[in-house]
Amino acid sequence: MGRARRGSLIAVGVLALLASASALAIDQARLRQPVVGGTVLTMSLGNRCTAGLVLKQTGVLANLTPYRRAVRFVLTAGHCGDYNSTVSVDGADLGYVSWKSSVSDLELIRVEPVLHNYRHCEAPSTGIHCTIVSTYEPRAVGKVLLSRAILYRSRAGGLDTIAAMTTRPLLRLTASAQAA
Repeated sequence: MGRARRGSLIAVGVLALLASASALAIDQARLRQPVVGGTVLTMSLGNRCTAGLVLKQTGVLANLTPYRRAVRFVLTAGHCGDYNSTVSVDGADLGYVSWKSSVSDLELIRVEPVLHNYRHCEAPSTGIHCTIVSTYEPRAVGKVLLSRAILYRSRAGGLDTIAAMTTRPLLRLTASAQAA
């Protein structure tokens, strides 16, 4: 085997190694909260799945309290975890599998909100009076994380090209299921 060919094979091997290492690396934006479509979810058995659509319940009962208004649901593949198994993002508990389809490969993860307590004090003429005010913040939002790609549409509405971009939340879902 000649020197030039051996050098070419070594170069190809190094490039293949670098390409496979970068393909296995998980983008850090996918390991953060709040959860968006594309976030990496870790199930209680240790397997990883990708978050899909983020949903919010509507109706009278879903809007009864601030806590219920902040609860979200994340759609993911049904083979990811068992019913009632816990789900986390980068080691932080997020919620649990609350529904699993018996027909298709789908499941819903109930994402509990974060509780924030604040002290609110007033000083009327009768003296200082303080109360604790509780607010709830959703830990999942209706955005989609596109990995280094954004889709452009032509005037006819078809897909034109895929252009390279940096990873960041680019789309905000405006479906009635994701009213903030």
